[in-house]
Amino acid sequence: MERVQADRQQQFSRTMPDGTTVSSYVELYEAKLKQQDHAIKELRERSGAVIEVAMDDDGLLAAPRRLGREVETVERDADAERGADT
Repeated sequence: MERVQADRQQQFSRTMPDGTTVSSYVELYEAKLKQQDHAIKELRERSGAVIEVAMDDDGLLAAPRRLGREVETVERDADAERGADT
């Protein structure tokens, strides 16, 4: 209730981190939404860049395939050691 009264009497004022000044809770809300939209867009761009780096020539994620090959190598080595022990 106090917010509504302060907003109606234009007693509200806040400076945002980017330097803009908002004079109502509606403007504050809209500024926060813009700030969040910008942060989401930046995160999507970053994650897209990470995925592009992780892709191999076939368009598949290279890390799981590489890990699978490493597991196969370790298993082969373990099998070879077991065979040499018997």
